Amino acid sequence: MEVPIRTIIAFSGSLAQAQAIIHSDSQFDLVFTDIGLVDQREGGLQVGQSLGEARQGIPVLYTSGMTMTDGMSSLFATPSEFLPKPYRENELLDAVDRLLAERTHQPPRK
Repeated sequence: MEVPIRTIIAFSGSLAQAQAIIHSDSQFDLVFTDIGLVDQREGGLQVGQSLGEARQGIPVLYTSGMTMTDGMSSLFATPSEFLPKPYRENELLDAVDRLLAERTHQPPRK
């Protein structure tokens, strides 16, 4: 399935770059972040927290090869989902679809 998606990427995978994008004039509907970033082991959690403060209601899709703990999930932005690695393309697209549908109050596409 091909889905038209425009992406904005924090190329180095750094917390500072992600926060710069969040606080920029860039328009986006969802943030997809690994919990572990290049410069911070749990920097993706801070990305979600920054997003929640700056742009309430933008969903966050977290991913990681680490096991999710209750402590991690308690720090997740709202709305959000966790997609454990490894994942398949259809699992990623389904998670994105659910989060965007929740944001727009539309049923997910089938």
